[in-house]
Amino acid sequence: MLQHTTDYFEELNINIDDKLRVIPYIAGKNVLDAGSGGGEMIKKLFDQGFKAHGIDLSHKSISYTKTLFDTTASNYNPKLVQGDVRKIDEYFEYGEIDTVLFSSVLHEVYSYNDFSIDAVSEALQGAWNVLPKGGRIIIRDGIRPPKSSHDVAIWFKNKGDINIVKRFTNDFKGRQIQLKYVGDGHVVLPLDDAMEFLYTYTWGEDAYDREVKEQFGIMTLHEYLLYLKSLLKGAHILKHENYLQEGYHYFLSKKIDFTDAVDNRNIRLPDSKAMFVIEKTID
Repeated sequence: MLQHTTDYFEELNINIDDKLRVIPYIAGKNVLDAGSGGGEMIKKLFDQGFKAHGIDLSHKSISYTKTLFDTTASNYNPKLVQGDVRKIDEYFEYGEIDTVLFSSVLHEVYSYNDFSIDAVSEALQGAWNVLPKGGRIIIRDGIRPPKSSHDVAIWFKNKGDINIVKRFTNDFKGRQIQLKYVGDGHVVLPLDDAMEFLYTYTWGEDAYDREVKEQFGIMTLHEYLLYLKSLLKGAHILKHENYLQEGYHYFLSKKIDFTDAVDNRNIRLPDSKAMFVIEKTID
């Protein structure tokens, strides 16, 4: 079991380069990594001169993170809390944290709480409550393609993989996946449903049982912006950007062709992630 846990945390830490894009936007020195997982982000922040801390629901995550600091020469001991990210303001005092990071965590909060946007709101509001004026929340997470997007076709280079999308359609509980056509080695479905499947498919069979439980894109970019402005009193969105995370095109191009459902021309994968930098303008 320990080996499995270690492998899982190392797998999570593979994405560290994409997480590091948040560093230029951090305010202050005290940073909380909400949903800190394998702890690599905490270690990277420490190496950059920040006083980094973590909160994660998993005891194994917190224990594993502590091992990253066992040999730290400065004897730095980050505050590591085993707890629910929806209750940050129960574990941290007002002003104790300058920046809270939610890196690919809010979609998990949403998914593992019966696909509830209220759970996401709790997490963000709890973080907002501990921040002083000038403090920041930085979100880096999945987004849905725009609502007006049309149907696409996924052509599997291994035709047997068509069974995976059929299984996904039955197993995914976040919403009803509209599988509009099943052909010889290809399927047609709306762009947002296609991407939701591909986010799971990319991770491979070993991760399927975990990934199928999570809805990666819970809002479009526009919906996220409206939601954040409405939820967080005194919020100023300093920056927002959307992008296709590096690696998706490379890995998926080996497995599929992605085309327009009408004329079968190859099309670009849509942006998979967004980053939001939100500053608190009031006490």
